[in-house]
Amino acid sequence: MNRRIFLHGLGAALAGAPLAVLAGVPALAQGRQTFSRVVADTRPLEARGGGGAAAVLRPYLQQSLQRVFAGRIGRGPVLTARVQTLQMASFAGSDRFGGVQSDFLEGEAVIGQERIPFLVSLPASTAGSGHLPGSDEWRLRALADAFAGWIARRV
Repeated sequence: MNRRIFLHGLGAALAGAPLAVLAGVPALAQGRQTFSRVVADTRPLEARGGGGAAAVLRPYLQQSLQRVFAGRIGRGPVLTARVQTLQMASFAGSDRFGGVQSDFLEGEAVIGQERIPFLVSLPASTAGSGHLPGSDEWRLRALADAFAGWIARRV
């Protein structure tokens, strides 16, 4: 019986150990800094020849940023979500032709002089079948939501 109590107590202690270690470390999702405003910047993407996609992506990213930072707008520096690279798979739903099967969005969060890089990758099929009308816009919206969400978790 003593052995069973000892093992039970040891198991409980080990199960709680990671929580005890992390108790003094703030989680990434607990960023509470406030910002005077949030801005979606797709100019670097436009400069690299992605003007059409940037024009569609920018309002989606701005909406996503406004939503995820809604409770954190007030005083503070400006937060800029800058998009540098966008790569979308040419065919969602199959890899029999080879090539990239994920959509990628690369950029950074800029707060004053601080730059925090981000790379978001989603399966091209995240927004449904690539054969439906509007699927590219759905995929861009999904990338914008993921990009804004990761920025909110980190800052």
